[in-house]
Amino acid sequence: MYTYGFCQVGATLQTSAFSRAQLLVARFITGIGTGIETTTVPVYQSELCEAKKRGKYVCSEPLFVGVGIVIAYWFDYGMSYVDGAINWRLPIACQMIFAFMVIGLVFGLPESPRWLYRHNRPDEAIQVLCDVYDQQPDNPKIVSESEDIIEAIKLETLHGEYQWSQILKRDEVQTGKRVLLAYGMQFMNQMGGINLVVYYVTSVLQYNVGLSRKLSLLLGGVIQIMFVIGTSVEKPTASASVAFFFLFMLIFGASVNCIPWVYGPEILPLHVRAKGQAIGISANWLWNFFVVMITPTLIDNLAWKGYLIFMCLNMAFVPIVYFFYPETANLTLEEIDFLFTDRTRTDLRQEGVFAANTGGAAMMEVREDHAKE
Repeated sequence: MYTYGFCQVGATLQTSAFSRAQLLVARFITGIGTGIETTTVPVYQSELCEAKKRGKYVCSEPLFVGVGIVIAYWFDYGMSYVDGAINWRLPIACQMIFAFMVIGLVFGLPESPRWLYRHNRPDEAIQVLCDVYDQQPDNPKIVSESEDIIEAIKLETLHGEYQWSQILKRDEVQTGKRVLLAYGMQFMNQMGGINLVVYYVTSVLQYNVGLSRKLSLLLGGVIQIMFVIGTSVEKPTASASVAFFFLFMLIFGASVNCIPWVYGPEILPLHVRAKGQAIGISANWLWNFFVVMITPTLIDNLAWKGYLIFMCLNMAFVPIVYFFYPETANLTLEEIDFLFTDRTRTDLRQEGVFAANTGGAAMMEVREDHAKE
């Protein structure tokens, strides 16, 4: 809840700003809240969702980020016709409405069952699993997932809780590699060029494509919601450019926009999931800042040639994802652990990791098959 407290304080200070210094400080405070939120929410969602629904639920966060961008853009577009300071103060202030709504909802959220098991609160963890799946404690699904969580925790905590200095350590579950994969996925999310479109599409349409200011503003908003309109009033040389902006936003929204937010928490082991997610999300905001800062120079000095940089980067990302990022769809977080370990079942059982019952053995066979694939 304190996450949204930062957002509320920051938004209040921004709305009431009468100097650049106050606005910068306010933005910094809001950024703290946003950073905490984008770090913790995907992890929480991943740990609370069953495997087959995890992708859909975790994608809900970037989905609503996109919805928020669309709402904010069209609100700003309408307020651009209003004179006075209210044309920027009111849009900033309105973000507090949504923050208040979320604060009210947070009180009804349970703790993650994996967090509860990690903190020696098994009864509460089982109750959360029962509530999530609407089953009784003796249901095979509840029993199986509980055993999987316990086994994974034993494996991941053989060396205790990892400190920041150990975050890139090469261990039994390839912790360092998995943190780098999470970082790389968010890096690719930003360096594909999305924020050139999100932040500067109106400037690009006006100065590079050659459209009027009003048409650029209008098409900028339409591009955000990926509806191809306005082609009848475009110049012939601009038609292809506008169409490809639409296509880029459509493809990005259906793929790279959501996947990094899902994939990072999935592949990170429990003992570094929070820290690793923080590092991954830091890549998103760091390279977001980088792209936003260099884009005005690209627009002014390179024009269309600047897009070649992002084109080459996107082409390079294809083989990287294919060869280094394993598929995690429909696997539990515990099964994903075994995609990153080449240790045999015998070795792990000798350390007391696996249950002696047949159910645990059967689950291990499934994990080994996934690991071989």
